[in-house]
Order: sequence, then C-alpha cells, then structure tokens
Amino acid sequence: MRTPGAIAFFCLASGALLGLLFLAGEAIAGLLGLKKPGRAVVDLLCCGVAGVTVFLCALAVDSVRLRLFQVALQALGGWAAWAALSPWARRTAHLGAAWRRRFRAKRGPKSQKRSKKPKKEEKKT
Repeated sequence: MRTPGAIAFFCLASGALLGLLFLAGEAIAGLLGLKKPGRAVVDLLCCGVAGVTVFLCALAVDSVRLRLFQVALQALGGWAAWAALSPWARRTAHLGAAWRRRFRAKRGPKSQKRSKKPKKEEKKT
C-alpha cells in the first residue's frame, strides 16, 4: 500500500527532475549557440519527455487517472528546481556565448577566406 507522503515525494521529485531537464536543455542550447529554431526543438524534446513522465507517474500513482494533487505537486517541484537553478543555467549560457565570441574573434570573420601569401616574382637575369 502506498502512503500519501511517499506519493507526494514521488510527484515532487519527478517534477523537480523535469525542471532540471528543462534547465539542462536551456543551458546546452545556450552553450551550443542555438538560435530560435534550435531552442524550439530542445523545448519540444523537453515537453515530450515531460508528457511521457506525467503519464508514467499517473500510471504509477493511480491507474492512469491524473489527479489534481499529482499535477500540482509536479508543477511545484518543477518550479522549485527552475527558480533555484535558473540563474546558474543563464550564467552557463552567457559564459558559453562569451567563449564562442572569443573563439570566433581569434579565428576571424567567416566572410574572409584565408589565402596563401602571393608568391614573389622571381627576377630573370
């Protein structure tokens, strides 16, 4: 028999893990320098994983009946993880952007093609 405390902890923990998954996706998208379409793909992947997780939690908690307390506790756990760690994810994304700018500055602009130095003309005597 499942106790209400164990179910509540399970729902909070799964929500917190979903919040961490979202933040990890956000940080990775920032580190890779993904633009809007790339971030949209990462968000869709996170939403798909969240949907499957909520379904599996509903299956484990009460025979696939979604209860209000389950949704509320998962949302609370996800929000808590996001609120606690979102500054870290943003900082990681900004550090990644700064690293990319430094790397590109060293490499030079994309529009310039590096060519070999022109050969000196040989004098014919």
